[in-house]
Amino acid sequence: ADGFWEFGLHPWDVAAGLNLLTFTDKWDETNYDWKSKGNNSFYVYGRMFHQVNPQWTIVPNGGIIIGKYEAEGYDDGTPQAVDRNEKYNTMTFWAGLGAHYTPATNVLAVGEVGLGSHSQKHKVTFPTSATSNYENKDTYLTLPYFKMGLEGKVFDWMDIRFGATSNWHRNTWENVDATPYKEKYNYPDNNTYFGTGLHFGNLHIDTYTDPQIFMKGFYFISGSSSGYDGDDLNFHVSVLYEFK
Repeated sequence: ADGFWEFGLHPWDVAAGLNLLTFTDKWDETNYDWKSKGNNSFYVYGRMFHQVNPQWTIVPNGGIIIGKYEAEGYDDGTPQAVDRNEKYNTMTFWAGLGAHYTPATNVLAVGEVGLGSHSQKHKVTFPTSATSNYENKDTYLTLPYFKMGLEGKVFDWMDIRFGATSNWHRNTWENVDATPYKEKYNYPDNNTYFGTGLHFGNLHIDTYTDPQIFMKGFYFISGSSSGYDGDDLNFHVSVLYEFK
């Protein structure tokens, strides 16, 4: 189950929601492997569109997500008893400054720079063996992140889109039980995107295409087993038909 609220705080758009999750995992009709024990997350997102002039619009935005996920594992006794408890506490935050730029008719460029963080605390307890309990923390700091995209009209029936993201991560993994241990990593995460928008009257088809098509080409061009002789050309395709 989930709840969702959206409201305006002029000149901001704000959305908030609450997600609730429950589950059971059985290995037969009467015996459990796992049961959920209180799983929920709360989030708040906000953004503002500030038009500087007909070509430029500034879009500050941000959000926060706080979650708690817990489950109990059961033994194979008769009757069954809880022999393991796992609990996750998470928090995600980001804040960015975006911009929309329209250099010409039917051309839109977007960009954003910002920072973000994600932290996760994982705790495992054993009711019958407390010495086996353990706890660790995982923290990702993204400082900064960059996003950019370009969309333009090629033909009356086709738009083309390009995009790229770069996230500069700093990851810290820490064991916080009886034997403390910490590891740190710094690394970039870069991705490119390519897509098309096809329009045929009231029918609209949007594709998310693998950008590697520009490097590898189709199989009949490259003749390479790493080309598109078996890989998916499109990751996602969405279809919309407008009834008028």
